[in-house]
Amino acid sequence: MSQNLEDEITQLLKEGDQHALNLLYEHYSAALFGSIIKVTNNQELAEDALQETFVKVWRYADRYDSKKAKLFTWLFR
Repeated sequence: MSQNLEDEITQLLKEGDQHALNLLYEHYSAALFGSIIKVTNNQELAEDALQETFVKVWRYADRYDSKKAKLFTWLFR
């Protein structure tokens, strides 16, 4: 992912723009789901965990600090 797109998503998140979630899902959901499925080894549980991840991202978007971690790293945690 380009730094410009990551910066755009970060800014949209901080502004509370729901388009940020669409962009996050489009660009990160497959990688996140792949990581979650490896840990859970359960399709349904992985889908629920992915959904919860995006709910938490929306709820805590103001806590993301690009100086501390890349966006994917923050999402993964």
